[in-house]
Amino acid sequence: MFKDLFKLEKQRTAKEALGYYIACLLLIVISSVVIALVFGFVLGASADLVFRLSWFAAVIICPLLSYKILSKKNLKMNTLYIVICISSGIGALWLGGFLGFIPVAYLTTVPRIPLLDR
Repeated sequence: MFKDLFKLEKQRTAKEALGYYIACLLLIVISSVVIALVFGFVLGASADLVFRLSWFAAVIICPLLSYKILSKKNLKMNTLYIVICISSGIGALWLGGFLGFIPVAYLTTVPRIPLLDR
């Protein structure tokens, strides 16, 4: 399930996509903890600022990861997949990584389009 986790061009099954979703959620939790430690304890920022920065991290990571998957699979010219990439950012705005990583996990199940050499 967690095999080849960082190989973005791999086409995953539904079970592997679920494992990828769980790993992405762990990624955002770890980054939120690091943000909380750095800004909360070291710099003495308020809890509201730490929460907003953690939320902002999810909003940045979700569409960035979606775009990286699209570029590795040569799907950047497909309008539907670009809309799915944008929806990951909108979902992250709404419910953070819980909703933002669902389109990311779906994009891992899409097959890669090989480039033709001309």
